[in-house]
Amino acid sequence: MHLSTTGGNDNALYTFTNEPAPDGSGLLTDAVSETFQKHIKLLPEGRRGKTIQEMLRFVESNFPGEIVEFEKSMRDRGVALAEDSSDTGAVSIHPLGKLLDKYRCFELPEHLNSLVDNFNVELTRLINLEEDTEISPMLKKREMKRFSEPMVNFGKYILDQSSPLCNLKNWGGGTYSTCAAAALETKSNLESWYESIKFLCEGVFDPLLAEPGSPDYNNSDKGKAIDLLRKMEVLMQTNENKYYFKIDKTLSFIKQGMYRDNARSYLTGSILEQFIGSRNLLVFQKTMQMFFEYYQFTPEPAFIEISPELNETIKSYSEKTSSY
Repeated sequence: MHLSTTGGNDNALYTFTNEPAPDGSGLLTDAVSETFQKHIKLLPEGRRGKTIQEMLRFVESNFPGEIVEFEKSMRDRGVALAEDSSDTGAVSIHPLGKLLDKYRCFELPEHLNSLVDNFNVELTRLINLEEDTEISPMLKKREMKRFSEPMVNFGKYILDQSSPLCNLKNWGGGTYSTCAAAALETKSNLESWYESIKFLCEGVFDPLLAEPGSPDYNNSDKGKAIDLLRKMEVLMQTNENKYYFKIDKTLSFIKQGMYRDNARSYLTGSILEQFIGSRNLLVFQKTMQMFFEYYQFTPEPAFIEISPELNETIKSYSEKTSSY
């Protein structure tokens, strides 16, 4: 059984294909392959990606040689697709698949989907409160204050890998075991989301830090990474934050070789702190959307868009929380 890439779904990066088996088990190979593909196609998109990831982990654990062969075929395929290009073969490989392959982070799509889903749940609750015309003004004000602070801090909690709900004492209305489980799940989610965003950042900086002439150097990837960082810089300028990641200065330092040794941790930390943990919902959401676009990843579900007006409303209530 061999693995190959497929362009049919951004999250379903890999599928199983059959090849003639030298031991005469070709019919069985065909049956297994066709059955798997048939069932995968019947799954909803969110579950489809998770199922494929689980199968990949199974293959990696039980048949490591197959994974090695798959990685080689991926590299060969990239070279074949790009043989008429001046860039290396890596440019032809799906950017998210390339990231998963390099950092072995096969659960990344699942964690990113979970992040978006949880963000949407929190935001929907505030939107429903804001639009509720039957609730009393006093109760609406109290509830808006109550939920605006954690909403604004959604990215900050990811940066810290901790939130008040990581403490089981802050979970009420349930048994000790259910509260403890909820606190552990919150902590696990924040840690997974942090690692996921960290992988996204490191993948952007990889082409910037690759030495010219090295196997990892790719001028096209470098240009795409620079374009992304420039968009992020404009995002911060638009939101009037003077303490933002200075892309021109950083690129100049990289060119001079000043960031080579500890560059990834420093640059990734800058993005996590100034964009993800900014306590500005628009900056957080647009930063994540830029990452998704860069890696050609479509989250399931998609982000619920935040208007500037809603962003200001939530921000206003969160600032009043401390004096309530």
